[in-house]
Amino acid sequence: MADKQATVYVIDLALSMKYHHNHRAESDLDYTLRYLWDRITTTVSNGRKTDTIAVVGFRTDASDNGLVENDDSYQNIGVLSPMSQFLMPQIRELQKMLYANRGEKGDGISALVVAIDIIEKYCKKLKYIRNIVLLTNGTGNFDFEGIDDIVKQIKDQGINLTVLGVDFDDPEFGFKEEDKLPQKSSERGLFEKAL
Repeated sequence: MADKQATVYVIDLALSMKYHHNHRAESDLDYTLRYLWDRITTTVSNGRKTDTIAVVGFRTDASDNGLVENDDSYQNIGVLSPMSQFLMPQIRELQKMLYANRGEKGDGISALVVAIDIIEKYCKKLKYIRNIVLLTNGTGNFDFEGIDDIVKQIKDQGINLTVLGVDFDDPEFGFKEEDKLPQKSSERGLFEKAL
């Protein structure tokens, strides 16, 4: 019997995600959504009730998550879809919510903490493959204060973290994006050092 799997997709929905870069005909958000829809539809087509998905948006106009009531650093982060088995109705609902918002407020690392919280509450101590996939263009705020505690939490929970950045370099595959914004180099470096 295959293992149960819980995946949280954390997606940057900042205003900057609606712009086109590096001669692409599509926006950073549309480019990112191609990956997201591919992963979600693959999970849906498997038809396994034990493969669950949640989606968290950050740099959203509204704040809707379980941590914002006690801490302002979780503003502009929204749980767009709670952890559940995804079927066509969930996909249709999610499609309506994935658009570039009006601003750039909201922290990517705080959104990661919201995702960790979702996994902890859903999976409890049960045996799950736990995944978080962070999708961003890397142009907004990432507050790395307290990152050591977050990394420890990720390791203690056995969470597989994947960071996919639009136009980030990928040394593992020998890919270097030319003419990228300087912060994209530094953000990638900060993630690699921290995680």
